[in-house]
Amino acid sequence: MPQGLVALSKFQAGLETVRGTAVAATRIQPINGYLVENAQRSIIHEQRNSFIDNFRNFQTKRFVELRGLNTSPTYEDLPWFLQSFLKGGVTGVLSASTVYTYAFAPTAAADDLKTVTWEVGDDTQAFQVPFGIGDNISLEFVADGPAKMTVDYLGQKAVKQAFTGALSDRVTEDINGSVMTATIDSTTIGTTSVTNVLGAKWSLANNWVQLWRLDGGIVPGDAYRKVRSAMLELTVQFNNTTEYDAFITAPVERKVRLSVLGSVIPGSTGNIQKSLIIDWYGLWDSAPLSDSNGIHTVKLTGTSMYDVTATADWKMTVANGLVTLP
Repeated sequence: MPQGLVALSKFQAGLETVRGTAVAATRIQPINGYLVENAQRSIIHEQRNSFIDNFRNFQTKRFVELRGLNTSPTYEDLPWFLQSFLKGGVTGVLSASTVYTYAFAPTAAADDLKTVTWEVGDDTQAFQVPFGIGDNISLEFVADGPAKMTVDYLGQKAVKQAFTGALSDRVTEDINGSVMTATIDSTTIGTTSVTNVLGAKWSLANNWVQLWRLDGGIVPGDAYRKVRSAMLELTVQFNNTTEYDAFITAPVERKVRLSVLGSVIPGSTGNIQKSLIIDWYGLWDSAPLSDSNGIHTVKLTGTSMYDVTATADWKMTVANGLVTLP
């Protein structure tokens, strides 16, 4: 008898060709989290010669949330997620014989983000959730621990359906955030290495709004985005005043590059390593002093701003050995 066991729950997913048109899952997607289906109903209040309040009701609205999904990001899976959060339709550019680089930069005047059909469930019931839109993503790194990724999706509805079968696990490599390196510059990004960064968090909110229309149904028929910017938080050891001064006395644009290297990509010319590179351009909004295990730290928080040279306010690239992202 099914027992609704967490141990037997799973997530599967596929990128939609047409937004809102469900597709069969193409991959098992190891991640932690839950499906929450929201339903709103209208209760009609009337004078009925009765102390009983509620006699009639009907449902007016439904939608799904997949919030707080979390995992340790990998070089192979991260580009798949980024299609729904940063830029859709990105393909790997081949170099060094076997290296494929997936480059993500914001599209300013078009909404090209991919939507997802999720399959979520356990041994009791599986559900299909189409029109999954990537609302929030954060990548977090610490000097002495694993990288963490948290994502939020909104979905149209949950339909009872069996999982797509015959999907296999993929071979992936975790992004080891504890070996991250950082550069911080005011002119050319990637020039000045710094060694006092203790932790970093990059996050992006796409500010999706689901849209209900008089189209004969009670689920959202469409969705649209508002403007967006990337937030960066750096916790740095206060062993110099460079970044504190960049906030207080000489506020200038900061060009931050965070890089994490993995294993060598098999067959690559020159033994090229897998990599994640995050570029961020902006100003520090706050820089409070604090302490951590007996040392003073500064927690720098900033909002991305458009950089003329980069023609963007942030960029992200992932290099691996995958020809495609299934």
